[in-house]
Amino acid sequence: MATNADPLVQDLLTRFRMYSSFGVVVVISNMLVIIVHMSHKEMAKKYILFTLLSVAELINGTSFIVTGVGREIQIHIGTYFKPLKVSECLMWFPWPTLLVFAGQLPAAMNLMLATERVIAVCTPNWYRHVWTWHHKALLGGFGYLICFVGYGVAVWASHLSDHINLTRICAVMEATGIMYGSIHFALVSLAYVVSFVVLLVIFIVTHRGKKPTPGELRRQKILFTVVGVSVIFVSFPNMILILNEWQFIDAGALFVGISYCMYATSSTFNLFIYLAFRKEFRNHFLVLLRIRKKQHHGSSVVVVPITQLSQIQRPFTSQVTRSR
Repeated sequence: MATNADPLVQDLLTRFRMYSSFGVVVVISNMLVIIVHMSHKEMAKKYILFTLLSVAELINGTSFIVTGVGREIQIHIGTYFKPLKVSECLMWFPWPTLLVFAGQLPAAMNLMLATERVIAVCTPNWYRHVWTWHHKALLGGFGYLICFVGYGVAVWASHLSDHINLTRICAVMEATGIMYGSIHFALVSLAYVVSFVVLLVIFIVTHRGKKPTPGELRRQKILFTVVGVSVIFVSFPNMILILNEWQFIDAGALFVGISYCMYATSSTFNLFIYLAFRKEFRNHFLVLLRIRKKQHHGSSVVVVPITQLSQIQRPFTSQVTRSR
């Protein structure tokens, strides 16, 4: 029986603690995005697909935390190296289900965001005058529905498999079977690649015609960056997992853990991408942090740094003093 002093166990513990740590960062960063969007009436509707993407990334972060903590508990109570069936892996522990959704939901939402851009470019008049946040919500809901169907297939595949797992790591492949797991990771990677190619084609087409508006150009930059980061940081760990499971490579436990943490890293970048490319997001984020305050001028709202408030208020105070 392996003990905590064994090198393999030490590598596993390091790997699982990395999962938990990265998961916390992912949860915090995406919670901030959701709070900024939902606390602003216009952004809550305008960026509902991005909010649903952040919810998907939040589930991804939660899966990292639950996976890391759950597996470490199995090691400490001495049951990690006890065999169990594939279906038992999926049904006995919470993290396999979370891992399935954590892989599929962000990929599906990136695909839905790319789909919206296709609709905007192919039917600009209809998109401008008819397309509303209700249509965006339906599109996002369709992406989530696809993932629930995918999970249903995962449950079915796990009950078909008669494979016995030698450990209770219960990753996607161990909990659903090697065939479903391989297809799962391949389709997730393919979804990001397809989204990126679609956005690239849209970028080329729109620039060949009339020059896109600054708003459209900004939206394209945001989506390019979001999807491009995911292609790099999701496709590589997925490839490592598939090759390792099919024994084309012999990756150690720690190397697999480090590779998979790249997946978590991609889920933290969206916050910084929005701060860099979306001025309204950045302004409202600073307002919520009390770094900036809102000034109301009639019906408009102006956001100014707190350091400038004294300069704004001083002339007003002098005027009031003179009037007295």
